[in-house]
Formats: sequence, structure tokens, C-alpha cells
Amino acid sequence: MFTLEQLVSYLGCSAPTARLRLKKWKSYTSYNKNGRYYSLHTVPRFDENGLWHYEHIFFSKSGNLKKTLIYLVQRSPSGLTGKEIGDLVGLPPRSFLHHFRNTAGIYREKIEGLYIYFSDDPGRYQRQTGNRSTLIVYQDKLFSDADDVIILTALATYTLIHWLFEAPHPSKGYGFPFERPHLAFYERLKKVHGLLTNITYIYLRDKSKDNRSFIQVLKLLEEVLGDKELKESAADG
Repeated sequence: MFTLEQLVSYLGCSAPTARLRLKKWKSYTSYNKNGRYYSLHTVPRFDENGLWHYEHIFFSKSGNLKKTLIYLVQRSPSGLTGKEIGDLVGLPPRSFLHHFRNTAGIYREKIEGLYIYFSDDPGRYQRQTGNRSTLIVYQDKLFSDADDVIILTALATYTLIHWLFEAPHPSKGYGFPFERPHLAFYERLKKVHGLLTNITYIYLRDKSKDNRSFIQVLKLLEEVLGDKELKESAADG
């Protein structure tokens, strides 16, 4: 990866001459960083979407960001949301999508409060919208019943609690931390606490009440693990 200034310095030539060399070499220009970086055509290992990146520098087989966006939308089976586009190109969608509201090759349509980017080709647009409708119906059916989500989280919570109390060996009465099973139980408490901390704010329906069972167990674990004497005993054990 290199900039035009670096190439001029290396070749000892003018900027126009360096640009001619880049064109002759069929080099790629980054679609971020203001197109400041270049790569020789033999370097990138493009993925199935024609994208490749080196650290935080992004390249596309299609060329600049506009051409890349058109290509991705055109080949998408059901159109793309702003988030899906951002995930593909590795950039925050709010930082660039507003520039392409009226771009030839792309048709933006609001569906259920969300902008979807489709091809402006009539035939392809019809196929994409048909696939998008099927996808929306499937998602609605998947999480249409709130009870299903609550039952799912409750079952997951039950499984974690069952694993917590699945003692590897019977106790001999000496108590924690002298017996390894008790220490193992303490370690399990910490593992479950870490897991619940990571997933508590992941909502299946974007509603916090769905994770009520997770939150209740997490609060209990925080009380137990926050006990000073328990921590000291575990450290000594």
C-alpha cells in the first residue's frame, strides 16, 4: 500500500507521470481514506463481493465507493439495508449513504420504516422486492409470539443454572475452599456471570423484558461474587 506522494518520491518523477504509471499498472485505488492509497493489481485477495482490505484501508474490484455500492446492490438477491451495506464495505453507513440517494443503478425504497436499496432495473427490482417480502414474512413468523422468546430465554437460563449445580464430586464436609469441587463451583459462577454479562443486552426482539430471566440470575451472581470473604477464600484456594 502506498500513496501518490510516496510513489513520486520513489520514482523521482512528477505527479502526472506517477498517475500514468498507476494506470499502466492497473492499480487499485482505496474507496475510503479519500482514495489516497493505491495497491498493485496483483496484491489484493478479493472476497466473493470483490472486496479486500489492508488494516483500515479498503479496496474494491469495482473501483470507487459509488461503483462498489452499485455492484453490491445489483447482485444482492433481496436488496440491502443501510446496515447491511455498511457491514459489507466496512464503513459506517451514515458517513456515505446520503451521497447516493439518487444514484443511477440504485433505487431506494422505504419498507416498514426502513430504507432498502434495490436495483433500478425493473426485472431485477421485481425479483429483489419479492425476495425481500418473503424474508420479512419469515422473520415475522419467527418472532411473532412473545411467549416463544420468553420461553427460549427461560430455557437457556435453566440450562446455565443446571450446569452451575452439576457438582463433579460429592462433598466430604470440609467446606470451601478446602475441597476442589467448591472451588470448581466458584469458577463456574464466574464463567456464567461473564457469559450473562455479554449477552444480557442482546435482545431477540429489541425488547429488554425478553431477557428478564438472564438479568435476575445475573443480579444474584453479582451479589455472590461481590462477597469480599468469598473472593479472598477463592484466592487462597
